[in-house]
Amino acid sequence: MNDAVVIQQVHPGKGMEPLLMLVHSRHVSYCTVHEMDYWCFYSDVTSTWPPENGGWAKLLLIRKALQAGYTFVIWLDADTLIKDLTTDLREGCPLEDVGAVEFIRNTWGIHRNVGALYLRNTTRNNYTIDMWLSCYPGTPPQHEQAVCNESGSVTIPPKWNYVASRCTPVTDPVVLGFHDLRNISDKLGAMKQELAQCQ
Repeated sequence: MNDAVVIQQVHPGKGMEPLLMLVHSRHVSYCTVHEMDYWCFYSDVTSTWPPENGGWAKLLLIRKALQAGYTFVIWLDADTLIKDLTTDLREGCPLEDVGAVEFIRNTWGIHRNVGALYLRNTTRNNYTIDMWLSCYPGTPPQHEQAVCNESGSVTIPPKWNYVASRCTPVTDPVVLGFHDLRNISDKLGAMKQELAQCQ
């Protein structure tokens, strides 16, 4: 077991599998080079919580990683791509609290997006994840997004989950997010285009 893990997961039959399949080998290679473990799930995490209630599975998997003893835990939604293969994702993990990128105003106002979460295995973060899980199912339409914004998270630089339409411009994105594209086929097309430029 390495000291860090990158986690990704999709619910089966919801159409997100092609996104994760597209980046899978790149992310495996990245983790191998940086001596990180890679947890990738094409399955439901629990039968108790329906996927329609938001991305709560990420919190269950993060808690599992913390309990397993990882020092650094990085969650990446399926619609993310590690662009910079040289930068260590551990650098995105704050000393305390859960790190997330703040998005510029959208329909919900300014918020920290949970499409990429960076954290260390601290007593405080273990408490935070358990507290967030206790708030299931949250309030639509944001569900776990709203809960994660209310307490226990801090803003990290946009390069760790860069979405051009939502973030302050940067020249050195490490992880690209495609969360602003609502249609899965649009996400897949944009990710394929970006990945072709990365080759």
